[in-house]
Amino acid sequence: MYGRAVLVIAAVTLVSCGPLVTSSQDYRTAGARTAGDASAQVASAAQAAQLAIDRRAFQPYLGVVVSDAEGALDGIESTFGDLQPPSVDDEAIRSEVLGVVGDAADEVASIRVDILAGRVPSADQVERLDELKTALDQLAGELA
Repeated sequence: MYGRAVLVIAAVTLVSCGPLVTSSQDYRTAGARTAGDASAQVASAAQAAQLAIDRRAFQPYLGVVVSDAEGALDGIESTFGDLQPPSVDDEAIRSEVLGVVGDAADEVASIRVDILAGRVPSADQVERLDELKTALDQLAGELA
């Protein structure tokens, strides 16, 4: 009896360590949602960077917008990263989604650093964000 109770507690503990996805379709849906959510944050950061380039907003405001987008991207990436792929085939989806979201988070972080340091982001950075947003939108569509 004691051994069975320990096994039940161990199983509950393991299950509660992270979210579970029970099917490949659920995992694809989570990947699509992740890419879509990340796309929205990238769009916010790109708009803030363009406002900085055009000198149409104050640096403290832009710093908050980009910092918030970066924080959201980190959370989005972490949430999807915590999901266990239900099959070996789903590991490729994991790599692809986390790769693009990670690249987006890195680019947004770079823009945050520039804005908070009082530097104006470059047009190349905005273009890169636009490319990443397109890639995220395409990925969301493919996985949906």
